[in-house]
Amino acid sequence: MPEYLLGIESSCDDTSAAVIQDGYLLSNVIASQQVHKEYGGVVPELASRAHEQNIVPVVSQALQKAGIGPGDLSAIAFTRGPGLLGSLLVGTSFAKALGIDRRIVAEEPFSETTNIYNRAMREALPPAGIDCMILPRFGIDGVPVSASAVRQAIHDGDWDTLEKLVPPTTYAFFRSPEAAPVIARIRGTADVIHH
Repeated sequence: MPEYLLGIESSCDDTSAAVIQDGYLLSNVIASQQVHKEYGGVVPELASRAHEQNIVPVVSQALQKAGIGPGDLSAIAFTRGPGLLGSLLVGTSFAKALGIDRRIVAEEPFSETTNIYNRAMREALPPAGIDCMILPRFGIDGVPVSASAVRQAIHDGDWDTLEKLVPPTTYAFFRSPEAAPVIARIRGTADVIHH
């Protein structure tokens, strides 16, 4: 049976939702907030209000484009921070209204910071009624698949490893001219592993 994950992002001035099936992106819908242009920066209260207006149509479109309904979802992920408090609360409240009762994270062999974060969630979430599961990191050819491993492969120009670690569409992006600024930024960083 396929596993569908809905991701909700509402940390600043864009409302977005994406559906992933078994690691592949099925849909990604983004509603940008134009209301901030006249102020020369993001106004937190306006951002929160715009998220309230955008969250239902954005999530609905993401589910529709993926060809599924809310009952088909295996899990829902949402941004808890960092970000604008009011904006984060919109995404958090919406996800909780859909019945979030489990947070699934993967162990991170490359980042002690992520491991500390995972342990803190495992302690803090159960009292709030949310089960927290830390799963073993998926690996390919003995290499754990993580953002740190992907950044390291890009940094080193190791395209063979990168191709094994990411979906075909992501690999195609990194091989395209549009990815040049991202690749340059990663290669310009001395340490691409987040500690």
